[in-house]
Amino acid sequence: SGEEVAGVTIYAEHDQVQKVDVPGLWNTTLLGYVNGKVYIDASTAQDATTSLYQWTPGDSNVTQLKAVPQAMAVSSVGTAGSLTTLADQNSCSSLLTVPIGKRLWRTCDYQIRGFTPDASTVIGGPRAQDGYGDGVAAALDARSGSLLHEWIGVFRQVVAEDDQHLLLLADDGQDTPASIIRCTIATGHCELATPL
Repeated sequence: SGEEVAGVTIYAEHDQVQKVDVPGLWNTTLLGYVNGKVYIDASTAQDATTSLYQWTPGDSNVTQLKAVPQAMAVSSVGTAGSLTTLADQNSCSSLLTVPIGKRLWRTCDYQIRGFTPDASTVIGGPRAQDGYGDGVAAALDARSGSLLHEWIGVFRQVVAEDDQHLLLLADDGQDTPASIIRCTIATGHCELATPL
């Protein structure tokens, strides 16, 4: 009928496929499979604020980590990006420890969207999203939150290729050819990684 219903089934595969059914969760976003644990962001009611959940494949339950609200990304070293303030023109995100939620630093210039595999670099997006694509991609030092490099364009997705490079899916707007651009974190230099 198209009606939204609560509940999620989480799958993980290592040597074999494991799954867990979690009734009653809404607004579920998969954040990653890190160090043998699956992390999702979800809420207990349709209109409630989300928080981080952790599941170890093989366990029959997930654990809610209430100290990490509105999680956006989880790193390999036990930190998470959390959207701590959400406003039209002034959103802020914080780097928090998992599971206790201790704030390491905060930025109101970027949203924390991801990490390099070694978690030394934070992938940042614009502090506010406006629909089709992001106009900014950034690399931040994970220890301090200081800006390493910022790239301007139309980016539909930004992910880490490895500890030293980001891959940016870029184009000039809807219905234009897209390409992947590889940017070096240390220098900010970018190159075309795929044809248009």
